[in-house]
Amino acid sequence: MKTIRYILYLNSLLLLVACGTKHNYFPNEMEQQHVEIIRFDEALMNVNAATATEDVRVLYDEYARFMPTFMEDILGIRYDDTAYLAQALPQFLEDTVYGFRQTNQRAKELFADIVLFK
Repeated sequence: MKTIRYILYLNSLLLLVACGTKHNYFPNEMEQQHVEIIRFDEALMNVNAATATEDVRVLYDEYARFMPTFMEDILGIRYDDTAYLAQALPQFLEDTVYGFRQTNQRAKELFADIVLFK
């Protein structure tokens, strides 16, 4: 019974000590933080229906880490199905109701002040 009390007491003490330490890091306001903006949308806008197969290869090369997410989670196309992507991507860009080009143009109009942040 004393052993159990001792273990519970020791655990409580360790828990209190652990909760009291702070492991937060707040960068100094004067520290320079490197931020790089990679514009996938601009590369996507350069896809041409006539050269879609080659354009898809370029996207895979330049955005290798993002392409699986874009294809599977946004377009709903298997990552390894590049032939279907080359066929579907121009339609995705030019669709008259939900086309990416129209949406992108509207976003540029709504957020014209974004140039201030570049």
